[in-house]
This record gives sequence, C-alpha cells and structure tokens, in this order.
Amino acid sequence: MHEGILCKIQSSNTIRYEERYLELFRIAWNNQVINRGKINQWFAVGDDDTVWFINNMLRVLQQYNSSSTIYLGGISDKTSQVQRHGVYFAYGGGGIILSRPLALLFSTYTEKCKQYLSMFGGDEMIGKCVTEILKVRLTKSNKFHQMDHRGDMT
Repeated sequence: MHEGILCKIQSSNTIRYEERYLELFRIAWNNQVINRGKINQWFAVGDDDTVWFINNMLRVLQQYNSSSTIYLGGISDKTSQVQRHGVYFAYGGGGIILSRPLALLFSTYTEKCKQYLSMFGGDEMIGKCVTEILKVRLTKSNKFHQMDHRGDMT
C-alpha cells in the first residue's frame, strides 16, 4: 500500500515568507533522494494553517494519473476572496498538489517565475507561474477546502 509521506522542514532567510513558495517545488524535487530511493509521484504544499488529512488526500490522488501534468487544488469558500483573487489558482490553505511531471517543469522554471514575486500570496505566485508560464490549468477538486474566516471562530 503506502509507505509513508516524506516531510521535510527547511528554514529560509527570505524576509517575505510568500517568496519561499516559488522555491518549494524545486527544493522538494532536488531532495527526492532522501526518500529511500523511491520516486515521488506527487508534490504537496500548504499554508502554515493547512490541516492535512493524509488518508483522504491519498484517496483523492488515486483518482488521478501522477504521470500526467496535473495542478490540483481548490479555491476559497469565500466569495469576496474569489472575486478579489480569482479562480485560476489553488488556494494554499486547502493545499496545492503538483504531479511529478509538473513539479519537474515548475522546478526548471523557478527563476522565470520570480517575475510574480509581487503577487499577494505564495499560492497566487504558484498559480500565475503554472497557468501563465507553464500553460497548465488548475484541476479543481471540492476535496480541498480554503476557509477564509477572520476573527474569533468560537
């Protein structure tokens, strides 16, 4: 079945945390060797407040072909966020997943994608790069939930 998920925590000197997003897939691609010689099929990135339900995620990923070029995620549940930022990119709070071929492509275009460093968030930077430079559209899944709520939720 599944032999686990490789997770690595890495520090960065980047002042604006969103800028780190563009480096994440390149770093993950370059660090695959650590994964006991296994080939990573999917590359996932989330925000600092993303909650991953690993079994659910693995079930969702079984519906897709990891050898295809896939940009997978969901959009915000808040209409004002969607109106402001759009529906073309996977919102980071719900998680962003790239298939193996797309992660390789993204990692080779990281420098070119830095033209989007002025975007609002790292998820939007990734979205601009994937959709405009790599020409891959978001595969939206209702299994990824970006919940944009402010204030006390109790």
